[in-house]
Amino acid sequence: MNKRLVIAAIASLSLWSGAAGAQSPAEQGFRDGGRAAGPAGAIVGGAVGAAVELPGDILGFVTGHPRRYDRVREDIVVGEPLPRTVHVYEIPRHHDYEYAYVNEKRVIVEPRTRKVIRVIE
Repeated sequence: MNKRLVIAAIASLSLWSGAAGAQSPAEQGFRDGGRAAGPAGAIVGGAVGAAVELPGDILGFVTGHPRRYDRVREDIVVGEPLPRTVHVYEIPRHHDYEYAYVNEKRVIVEPRTRKVIRVIE
């Protein structure tokens, strides 16, 4: 039964993301989650990505204020917390978000939990 549920969820998410077209956070989460944890990760990543719409000035700030990249062995996955060794930085006027540069990627995280909200490539 679990297999059927996962297959049905993947099929519906695949159709949904194709129809939505402009839902880049969901598509990004779906791809990142799928790479890291297979079908179950794709479902979780897609759901997390769809739930978060970021103000445009956040992306501009993060890409316009580069920092030193931290290196970690773990994969950076949407919905998972960053390792404690990764430095995170505040975003002025947006206290609900912080950012980090890790493993050649820019990441937006939730400050309290350090959960990755979005990966910017």
